[in-house]
Amino acid sequence: MLHALENEYEERKREGIHYSELIYCPREALLRRIDPKPLTTREMMFFFIGECVHRGIEYLLKKHYPKDVETEKQVRYKGLIGTMDSVVNEMVCEYKTSWSTKPTLKQHYRDQCEGYMAMANTNDGLVMIVMLMWILKGQTPFQIHNLHMTEGDREKRLKWIEDETKAYKIALDKKDWHIARHVIGSEMQWKCESCRYRSMCWTHEGYKVRQTFDKGKWKEEYYKE
Repeated sequence: MLHALENEYEERKREGIHYSELIYCPREALLRRIDPKPLTTREMMFFFIGECVHRGIEYLLKKHYPKDVETEKQVRYKGLIGTMDSVVNEMVCEYKTSWSTKPTLKQHYRDQCEGYMAMANTNDGLVMIVMLMWILKGQTPFQIHNLHMTEGDREKRLKWIEDETKAYKIALDKKDWHIARHVIGSEMQWKCESCRYRSMCWTHEGYKVRQTFDKGKWKEEYYKE
């Protein structure tokens, strides 16, 4: 299974610039392109579980509501590619899996869905979060968050997309990860915890690293003097 997962994700090298590269961490996305490293088992399993849930949802929608649903539909905006999980009666729908016990609409979930809404020029969207830990408690695991955008909201989002795409293309053309935007200190800093490029990235931003022993394990601690 591990070899199969490694082969599967190694083969998935997408062409073009995708909106998700701008949402999560542009610097990590760029480094994956210019300095690819093997995925960890942890990363592959998170991808695999999330994909299984996605495909299950899409299968059920296509089977039971074939006239109302389009799945994995692409939308393009000035060279940027977005792949929407589903479009249901012109509503953009994104599906997420979460290991958290709190039904929170994370900002990057909103950013991703609203970006697709703006690119598709539609007012309404929906984020459905499958709360995996709630299943163990016998609770209904589906959390629904409805989104609505005005024309002004869409224009602001498209302007952000244009600016971010331009900056990312400059870094990509130069193959210079140093000038790509990072997420240190932002709401997305959780990405750094398991990032394969963390040491080189944080060191470049002026952090130093030391080894600390905590709860029977050695770990790296980053700090600034």
